[in-house]
Amino acid sequence: YGSDANTTSFNKITDSSELLTISTNALKNHGFESGNEYWSALQTATGSWGYVDDIDNSSLGKKYMQLELTSNTGTFEVGQDFTATAGQTYTVSVDINILDSIELNGNNGVAFGLVYCVDGTWYNASSRWISSTSGWERFSHTVTLPSGNISNCHVFLELVDAQGTVRFDNVQV
Repeated sequence: YGSDANTTSFNKITDSSELLTISTNALKNHGFESGNEYWSALQTATGSWGYVDDIDNSSLGKKYMQLELTSNTGTFEVGQDFTATAGQTYTVSVDINILDSIELNGNNGVAFGLVYCVDGTWYNASSRWISSTSGWERFSHTVTLPSGNISNCHVFLELVDAQGTVRFDNVQV
């Protein structure tokens, strides 16, 4: 919008940003905007799961996935299969919101990651245990798959031996 020879800071850029990379998400319905579609549940505890349509409390969009355990024993997991390539590195990232405090039974809580089968052997690559958040927080976990024949790869979100409620949104692989 012009210049001012007497002022060196006229129209000066004071903020900057890093170059962002664009990636393709290997998951379908990663923000749960289509409800539970493409997600399946594995349950060994008493509780409930499902998407919640609540634009005011979601991380992004209108919906999120919610898991709730009514006792602090057992596992509640939701997951989705995706096509993976041996030897490749994958980063699983997810927004997590743990409501109030959850009652733990040992060193457990909320986790996420990959389960995969290579040459007939199953592996679990889980994040660290998460027991609390301050609202929505973004977490990530990076895994390099070994070489071999991958017959299945599955991303999971879980609540283990922890009574309480956790919300997940914007899962990316």
